[in-house]
Amino acid sequence: NKSTGRDVGIYPEIKSPEFHLAEGKDLGRAVVAELRAHGYASKEQKVFLQTFSWEEVKRLRDEILPEAGIDLKLVMLVGDDEEYQWMFNESGMQEVGRYADGFGPDKSLLIGQSWLRTQFQIKGGRLVRRRDIFDVSGKRCKYFLKALSNRKFFCE
Repeated sequence: NKSTGRDVGIYPEIKSPEFHLAEGKDLGRAVVAELRAHGYASKEQKVFLQTFSWEEVKRLRDEILPEAGIDLKLVMLVGDDEEYQWMFNESGMQEVGRYADGFGPDKSLLIGQSWLRTQFQIKGGRLVRRRDIFDVSGKRCKYFLKALSNRKFFCE
């Protein structure tokens, strides 16, 4: 932002946090410390901290961000793996919403007649410009989905 004078956002992802924790490396704390050191401290800023780990999202919200004295937007990334299936109903989505500000389903979960696509349409979702991804029909586009309790839906 400073070098170009443009107002851009960033989407850092914490990869395999459980593996790294087992190896003695706390990526969640390290990434948050770097974001804080570079001036990212509130949800009003264009930073979306994301991970595929449900446990890490909860740890970030309950421990790491409060300890750092900052509050950033968190995105729960999900695939079609068994570990995420509990999230694909109303109560699961509400639980995710307690911790995450955004929900990033893999494109395979949006193609065809999935629960997410149905919920998206029922709740008045709309397509909004984002970056090069696949839309709900499987075509390449530059959008993200926004719906469900004002949460943002990102496609990987």
